[in-house]
Amino acid sequence: MAFLMMIALLSITRASVSNKTSCDTMTNNATCSQSGCVLPPCSILCGLTSTYNRCEQECRGFHCDSLLCSSSVKSCLQKCPGSCKSLKCDASHCFQSCEDGYCDIMTCPKNTTNCEQSSGKEMICDSETCTQGCPEAFCNMTCSSTVKQCNQTCAGGSCVLKADSERCTQDCPGYLCNMTCSSTVKQCDQTCAGGFCVLKADSERGTQDCAGGDCNMSCSSTVKQCDQTCAGGFCVLKADSERCTQDCPGYLCNMTCSPSVKECSQDCAGGCTTMICDSEKCLQNCPGGNCKMICTSSVQECNQVCATGGCTVQCDAEKCSLHCPWGACKQIKFMTSNITSTTAPSPICTNAFLRPSVLLNLMFAIVLSW
Repeated sequence: MAFLMMIALLSITRASVSNKTSCDTMTNNATCSQSGCVLPPCSILCGLTSTYNRCEQECRGFHCDSLLCSSSVKSCLQKCPGSCKSLKCDASHCFQSCEDGYCDIMTCPKNTTNCEQSSGKEMICDSETCTQGCPEAFCNMTCSSTVKQCNQTCAGGSCVLKADSERCTQDCPGYLCNMTCSSTVKQCDQTCAGGFCVLKADSERGTQDCAGGDCNMSCSSTVKQCDQTCAGGFCVLKADSERCTQDCPGYLCNMTCSPSVKECSQDCAGGCTTMICDSEKCLQNCPGGNCKMICTSSVQECNQVCATGGCTVQCDAEKCSLHCPWGACKQIKFMTSNITSTTAPSPICTNAFLRPSVLLNLMFAIVLSW
């Protein structure tokens, strides 16, 4: 009987500390400081019984199941050197910092002006401005259509950002980041220093800057301008947008443009594997040589410029323009006689011996001659 009475008393005690609304310290009438509870489960509530300009909630060595700041609070700061499962912030400005601890999820409604999370696991944001910083990895962020600016920085890589906001940016100094922008987004930008990133854009404009290479980008028919820059090479771009460009200072990039595209342009300084174009106008500029271009019969104008030669073009377009000053370019399967070619008569480029493949063949021939 005594044992059962003890359990009952403990249950009452635990229930009595499950909701904490009081301030541990209040240096002035405007700021309320709260710490976590000794016994779980613990919900720390600020601004429900009294109005404060600022709430500071810190879980250091304590347990925090949920923390909530009401709309009467102007600014809410949550620090989690310990463990915080969730933060729901209705204040005007919300900040969550988890550098030395662990945070599960942060939620900000649309009446919030600014919402920021540092080192948290997940952020769901409906506020005017949303920012998530992920110094480690594996962070998730979701921004709704009520958000004007949505920003995610992922130093550790492997982050996911899903945006319906007006503008959205994902900065991935790491690698393996994934970004999706819906048709409600006006500007969608992804920067991927580490490479191996994916961007799927249905937004008005979409840009992907892939310094690390091996990135993938796709733009739907709702996109007006689709741009990919791939310094590291080995990138893939698939476009149904109104206009599309791929700039590949690296090498071995691939580009595909559907008939819904009006202008499709590829610039390959390091050489591209293939450009497949069904759009109205197609242009491939290949200063590095050894590029391949395919224009179907749905194309009105197909233009290839191959400064150092070694390119291949298959043109079934209404009008084909080929410029290969150093020669050694290959034209195959032309089905129209309206062709303008400025290919040099020499079958071998003057500077072809600068290419690694030619040097290797020459060295091999010398070894066999010995």
